[in-house]
Amino acid sequence: MTDSSITIKDYKENPQKEIDMVQRLYHRFETEGVVIPIEQRAIYEKLASMMTGQIILDAGCGTGVGTQILGREARFMWGIDSNPTNIEYAKQMFASRTIKFDVLDLTNPPNRERSKFHSIVCIDVIEHIDDYQKALDTLKSFFRPGITKLWISTPNREHEKLQKDTPKNEFHVREWSVSEFYDILIKNFKYITLYDTDLNTIDLDSKTFIVLAKCEEPIAVTEEVKK
Repeated sequence: MTDSSITIKDYKENPQKEIDMVQRLYHRFETEGVVIPIEQRAIYEKLASMMTGQIILDAGCGTGVGTQILGREARFMWGIDSNPTNIEYAKQMFASRTIKFDVLDLTNPPNRERSKFHSIVCIDVIEHIDDYQKALDTLKSFFRPGITKLWISTPNREHEKLQKDTPKNEFHVREWSVSEFYDILIKNFKYITLYDTDLNTIDLDSKTFIVLAKCEEPIAVTEEVKK
């Protein structure tokens, strides 16, 4: 379900596709020598150093590589993903006394009380989700009032590596510019700070490859997600 009020003019979206992150992990390692993109790893490493002793949610954790980076110094780490294959791999590789994994679809969460977290991390996930507003509502339901911060990233479609009129990645439903991403987030959170992957603050005209946003104080979680 797309929010037509922020549909990008003359931009062609992709249909949502399931992605086998386990297969993608092995392919990336064989061809590039890494298991997750270097930009994602950089974000996870920097955030981990800021979250010592916290209770953290990694939303859209994939195979759990980033989750275990965050979990090194966390008090408790919970990784969730909609793909059971991803979660099974993550459990086999990284589950521990303080790192847990479960299947959970952000656009169709179970109807129960939510746990609350000091920090929520959602790295390069939102561009894969058709109903991103429902996903954001679900993320907001995990907030502790006045405490929780959401760190959410996505590729910047105005970067030279990407295409401005359609997602370059076939598994991305859509890609946004920095200002377009900000417009979505400011409808959901009172305070937004934008960064590049080195955690330098950026403005709305930035051409950084990945834009990372820190979101604080959520606005109006929808009634369906509150339940």
